[in-house]
Amino acid sequence: MKREILFDHEAKCWEEALPIGNGRLGAMVYGGVGTDQLQMNEDSIWYGRPVNRLNPDARPNLEKVRSLILGGKPREAEELLRYAFSAVPQSQRIYQPLADCFLQMKNAQEPREYSRILDLNEAIVKVAYETPRGSISREYFSSAPHQVIAVSLKAEGEERLSFDVLLTRQKMYDAMVTEEDDSVFLTGNLGKGGLDFAAGCKVSADGGSVQRIGEHIVVRDARSATVYLTGGSTFYEEDLLTALRQRLKNASAISYEELRRKHIEDYKELFGRISLELPQTPGTADLTTARRLQKAAEGEVDPALCALYFDFGRYLLISSSRPEGLAATLQGIWNHRMMPPWESKYTININIEMNYWAAERCGLPECMEPVFDLLVRMRENGSQTAREMYGCRGFTAHHNTDIWADTLPQDIYIPATYWVLGGAWMSLFLWRHYEYCQDRNWLEHYFSILEDAVLFFLDFLVEDKGEYVTCPSVSPENTYIMQDGTHACVCAGPAMDNEILRDLFTAYLEAARILHKGDDILPQVKERLEKLPPLQIGKHGQIMEWREDYDEAE
Repeated sequence: MKREILFDHEAKCWEEALPIGNGRLGAMVYGGVGTDQLQMNEDSIWYGRPVNRLNPDARPNLEKVRSLILGGKPREAEELLRYAFSAVPQSQRIYQPLADCFLQMKNAQEPREYSRILDLNEAIVKVAYETPRGSISREYFSSAPHQVIAVSLKAEGEERLSFDVLLTRQKMYDAMVTEEDDSVFLTGNLGKGGLDFAAGCKVSADGGSVQRIGEHIVVRDARSATVYLTGGSTFYEEDLLTALRQRLKNASAISYEELRRKHIEDYKELFGRISLELPQTPGTADLTTARRLQKAAEGEVDPALCALYFDFGRYLLISSSRPEGLAATLQGIWNHRMMPPWESKYTININIEMNYWAAERCGLPECMEPVFDLLVRMRENGSQTAREMYGCRGFTAHHNTDIWADTLPQDIYIPATYWVLGGAWMSLFLWRHYEYCQDRNWLEHYFSILEDAVLFFLDFLVEDKGEYVTCPSVSPENTYIMQDGTHACVCAGPAMDNEILRDLFTAYLEAARILHKGDDILPQVKERLEKLPPLQIGKHGQIMEWREDYDEAE
């Protein structure tokens, strides 16, 4: 069954480009006729170094903040939180692009019958078009076995391939290393004390010439050519250029067909584990995806489009989250901005959860491994955050984290910054994985993280009106309206916190039962669980998010 996202024109903007990725290394493919662009990313390209941003004034002001919230003075509490609980500096690190690769075609002809396809069955982008002299075709994929991006270009009929290849990074790099006649390496540093990074390119051609002149690799009059791209940072390899040279050498040492075959086999082993097929509406099979989306918006039923959307989601997860790599960020691994929206970090008050909700149920447990690795590192930093900010055992994390597993508050944004459930919600990934794998040894290996998430809340929860509540907290990115018209965010015991803690405590009790662990804290966990605020129905028939039946500002 065909599973294709189809365009009949080259990408006019980044959002129209097609994504490829192998978990760590990815690109957005524009498929241009005159100038083609691959906007490249690698998952460890983060600006800045790890820093301790702890605000030393947090813990001394904790009880005052709690008194203000429980005393009905949330706006005063918010002002104190802004000063005393915001991290210094306020922001975590930023995920950035690796490089851009431009293919500048010589004597490009106006194309006919242009198509640009993302083939989800093979994880390959395919571009093809006719010209007055013949035809041009290209394929693009990111190989996990070889850790390179491969671009294959072919000319048929009287057409020949003449083009220049240029690597650049919006002027945000330090040097070009030009050692071979067919290779170049772009290098730089990601801020004072930050990681070193590099991107490399190697080109081979059949029936023509390849020559490096300055920063450019020049290809002339070839029947076919292959461009190999790779990149990374010293987060993974200390001797970075040596590692990148070896990747390009290994990939170019075998035929393109063999490289392609190994890529497809590796990808299909994951993508082919499940299949969803829904009826194809007559007349839609050959429509562009944009046209199908438009017709669906106009009310036409297209069940197969829903299946395509489902497959695209699986493709994106496989392409941006693989073992031994980093977890998928807000934008997976695809980002073209030096200062992306929300820094393209890990937003753990909903977004990383959404990225991964389908992993286990779609048979992709390997894609979860980067999240578990991140949790291990967050647990270490979060223990310091729990102890020094709140005087609590265990570990905690707020609503964002980054490559360095930072667990301190992010930004100064009242509706989100001062929320301490990020680590708890992410820890539930561990229990969900066990529910699928039923591997007792695996559960025992990660049990201490689950326990540390619980320990924090045994200390952090406060008793109020016979209930245990989080305080201070917020309902993430939510605002309520008090009886006097005051708009406020900080609160005690919002329903979202209570539901996460119900899940966390219940999962912990069951894990402890299975492993015969946790006897010293089981009574406390059971007591906290029993005394969490219950769900309540409000005046509009809604689940009440706050303990009072407030209206929501939005």
